[in-house]
Amino acid sequence: MKVNPDRCNGCGQCVRKCQMDVRHVGDRECISCGKCIDACAQGAIALKCGKITLMGPEIGKNADPKPVIEKRKRNGRIAWGVLLAILLFALAWFNLIQPAINKAKGAGAAVTGTQAENSDTDLVIGTDIGWLAPYFATDLISGDPFQLSKHR
Repeated sequence: MKVNPDRCNGCGQCVRKCQMDVRHVGDRECISCGKCIDACAQGAIALKCGKITLMGPEIGKNADPKPVIEKRKRNGRIAWGVLLAILLFALAWFNLIQPAINKAKGAGAAVTGTQAENSDTDLVIGTDIGWLAPYFATDLISGDPFQLSKHR
């Protein structure tokens, strides 16, 4: 709890409103409930964490001068605009751009070798879900050959 000494007139209304029986705002018995913030007619008390105000006086209640209120409103609009732009970009990326890139990558892949002979579908070769796996062949421990295309 922080008190702005420029605004505080020492009326004591905040201490009378407190139910923790504190001697002054922010002492060790204070539980930071915020009732003193609402009781202060001067708007001198705020709950802060460093420079960030978590809870402050109501706007327009002798709290802040008009330029400060306008700055808060403008910063709020800017923050909402940035969040909206990020959301729209994410929607466009995951629904339009990325599928087009994946489709272009898949169209460029060529079916080669044994896989072309064994392939009876028009699926694209790649690593995404629904695509054909690339050609893979190896020898097992028993010495028998293993081809991935024969195990669908």
